[in-house]
Amino acid sequence: MKKNVIIIATMLLVISCGKNKKPHAIWHINNEKYTSYNVNISSGKAITLMEGSDGTSHFNISMNVGGGFPQSGEIEITLGIPLNSMQCNAGFFRDGTRYLIERHVHAKLKAYNNKGKSKLVLEPTPFINWIDTDSAIIQGTDSVIISGEFYE
Repeated sequence: MKKNVIIIATMLLVISCGKNKKPHAIWHINNEKYTSYNVNISSGKAITLMEGSDGTSHFNISMNVGGGFPQSGEIEITLGIPLNSMQCNAGFFRDGTRYLIERHVHAKLKAYNNKGKSKLVLEPTPFINWIDTDSAIIQGTDSVIISGEFYE
């Protein structure tokens, strides 16, 4: 009996350690929670992109660096083109509205090592809607607070 318990416990341990968690994300827009296990990550020589959706809201985070997201440090969120490997763009979409970082807001994603993969954390940060016109993208007036955890 004791031998069977040890064998079963060992099998459960091996099975649970062998599971590879899929990329996923949990984010909040004005305290409304969104969760997605439908997260795609693509990384080439010059860009790394993470994007996901829960069906009603989606997000994307992109960096102008290949090889994946960092596993430590802080990544500045920018409005324009990221100029170095520790800058990124982040966009959130809800009900057809696009939210980007507000001008003059200095926001960062914090990067952590999560079992050999990246975990990006966004503390509560103000984002504002941006409106596409035929000739320009202009800043709107609908402001939201967004936070989240994004797992590679």
